[in-house]
This record gives sequence, C-alpha cells and structure tokens, in this order.
Amino acid sequence: ALVAAQSPATPTPAPAATPQQPVGTAPAKPAEPKPWRLSQSLGTPDWLTVSGSERIRYETLDNQFRFRSPNSNPPGQGYGDSEDVLAVQTLLKIEAKGEVLGGAVEILDARHYGTDDTGFVDATMVDTADVLQAYADLHLGELSGGKHRLRLGRETVDLGGRRVMARNAHRNTINAFTGVDWEWSTKESLLKAFWVLPVDRRPTDFESLQDNEWEANDQDLDLQFAGLFYSHKLDERTTVET
Repeated sequence: ALVAAQSPATPTPAPAATPQQPVGTAPAKPAEPKPWRLSQSLGTPDWLTVSGSERIRYETLDNQFRFRSPNSNPPGQGYGDSEDVLAVQTLLKIEAKGEVLGGAVEILDARHYGTDDTGFVDATMVDTADVLQAYADLHLGELSGGKHRLRLGRETVDLGGRRVMARNAHRNTINAFTGVDWEWSTKESLLKAFWVLPVDRRPTDFESLQDNEWEANDQDLDLQFAGLFYSHKLDERTTVET
C-alpha cells in the first residue's frame, strides 16, 4: 500500500475536443443505406446488369360488358356476369453495355389463374415463357453533335408521350417488335427511325390460354410498322414531338 501510494500517478488523457456545429446549420443526416441490387449480389462486372420483377395482382369484375359470339369457341356460351382472376407477371432481364457493342435478353412469363369456362381470357393476359426482348446494339459514335446507335432484333419501345408506341405498364402481357431501330440523341433532342414487325402472341385459342400453355410467338411480313419520330426539349416544361 505504501509503494502504491508513493508511485507517480498516471496522467489522465484530456477528453478529445468535440467538433462544434456551426451556428445556424442543420445537423448532418446519416448516410442512407444503398438499395439492394441483384447484380451486386451476383458479383457481375460493371458492363453486365441483371434485373427482374415479380407482380401478383388479383382482379375482379362485376356486370360483364363483353359479348361472346355464337360462333365462338366454346360455341354459344356467353361470359359470366362476374368473375375474378389472379394475374402473375414475371420479368427477368440480362443487359450488356459496351463502348461499341451491347445488347439485352428479357424473358416474360405472364399467366392467370382462376378463370373457368364462362370467364374471359385472351393474349393480353397470357404469354407463357416468351422472349420479350433479344437485341444487339451497335454504337456508331458521334454525329452532328450527338450520339447515334443501331439496334437489331426484338425489343419493346417507348416513344415520347407513349400515345402511339409504348411498353405496356398495366397490362399483364407486353407488346414487342422485331426489326431494325436507329436512334440519334443529344441532351435536348432525339431522332428515331424504325422498321419493325409487330410480334403476334401465341396461342390464341381459349382452351390453351385457359391452361397457360406455351407456344412460340412469331411475326409476319404481312404486318409491318415503320416510321420516324423526333422530339426536342424547349425548356424544363415544354417538349415538342412529331
């Protein structure tokens, strides 16, 4: 005890100075956590992106407004006055981006459950295991102050205000087109020229659709869609499209 009492005391370190908040400033917010991404979890390189979605929706309808022709299949049988259905849409997309070459493949699986023989079902509801997009991009570099690229294959398209050509957002199936698409763009302007064949979803008969059966979709030269689209942003609130 004597030795301990005579030993020199250990100096106590001074408390670290607390940084002072500048007067009149709001306290700093903690960093928000980054959202979870499938590509990061898979460890894919920066040029490769994997994404997808799963949508399950219950729909019900009273006072049926549709009419079934006596020549329809099944013959002479009308639709029920009320019905309900469970619509399921699954999307998986793999996209590659390079300085010159790129492309994407997207798979759509759209199904429905719960429709009986008096229910309504068509190709806007069912498209089982469809190749929705499969295209290759060729980036052609600079042209007249903008960049332009060429796309070949099957794709979905949104044009401007989406009043003429658009990727369906609410419907269970999605329109696609197969052909060639050229696009030139700057920060203010976009010019697109395309020649495509609308994709016909298969099957189309009631029994196959009711059972969510698979059939390869196709396109035909008898049905072609071509055009030019141009948009220019005048200011933050005004865009001209033609």
